[in-house]
Amino acid sequence: MQKNDSPTRNLLTSFKTLPKPFFPILIIALIIGVGVRFGAMFWNTRLQGDVNLFALTAREMVNTGRLFYPMKYEFSDYVPYLTLSSPSSQHPPLWVFLAGVVGKIFNTQNTFFILKSLSLTA
Repeated sequence: MQKNDSPTRNLLTSFKTLPKPFFPILIIALIIGVGVRFGAMFWNTRLQGDVNLFALTAREMVNTGRLFYPMKYEFSDYVPYLTLSSPSSQHPPLWVFLAGVVGKIFNTQNTFFILKSLSLTA
């Protein structure tokens, strides 16, 4: 690499060598991708698997302010016997916590929609 060559300059030079229809095709592909992503947020109407647990835990946070799994018997030394909730322990709670905070701010229990909306930022 010569003294005046920088990685940025080399990258810009490589973009100039792309065929002319590349950028319009790239923009169209990005618009379609974003449109499909937003559409998928509304097409996805069923709670499945861990998302169900995330939505319920976020709703529990909205209602009680605690990151707990509702209605789940836990048999461990850390939870009182026959308690119908247990601390969130299976997954990192970042998205659940954020959904709970957003639910509290907007005073809503529709945490599934909040989680879908937050997934657009990922």
